[in-house]
Amino acid sequence: MDSLTILQSGFLSYPSNDLITNYPVKDTTVLQFVNLSKPDNRSDNPYHYHREIDAVYNAYISDNRIIGDFDYRERVLTAAKHAFNSESLLAWCDMQRNTQFLTTMHRKFIYDTLEYIATGGRAIDPESWINLIEIRDVTDVDKRVEYNPSLYFDLRNNSRLIAVGLDEKSHDLPKDLLKCIVNWVCHPTGFTDLIYSLYIIFGKRYDYTPI
Repeated sequence: MDSLTILQSGFLSYPSNDLITNYPVKDTTVLQFVNLSKPDNRSDNPYHYHREIDAVYNAYISDNRIIGDFDYRERVLTAAKHAFNSESLLAWCDMQRNTQFLTTMHRKFIYDTLEYIATGGRAIDPESWINLIEIRDVTDVDKRVEYNPSLYFDLRNNSRLIAVGLDEKSHDLPKDLLKCIVNWVCHPTGFTDLIYSLYIIFGKRYDYTPI
């Protein structure tokens, strides 16, 4: 896991120059805030977030009409490709097994997202997932929750799909990342879902802790 980067959401990412932390400056800056009697409004989350994903998400939150702009959509797609930083979405999902923060909700979020990419439907809307994903160490209970995202991609053994209640006709996702993204945004709410999902995985957590 030394070559992987922990995100503020608890997910893992391949290293990238776009991944930054809340504290790129020396700790003396904190003392400067204290001396000036100002709160330190940076998040206390020590891990990384993707600056471009955070930027496209905040642009959408500021004015959701931007979703209709062609250049903005192209920016979202480019950001998604660079953030996942993998030729295979399945490989990215499998990589998450290496994090100590793969809680039950992290697992269910990935399943729910793959379900959306495959069918256009979710059990929980993406806005709600923002508040459900928190970074914490996994427990024994978390570890007992199945995590096998390949079920959504590999149909060579259909009995596995039936065992977990998946429809074998609608879960033949391509392993190729770009093809999965195309499937994603082809759904009526696909671009919005993609923006929220990218933020949940790669975005900055604003859990401010004033000094």
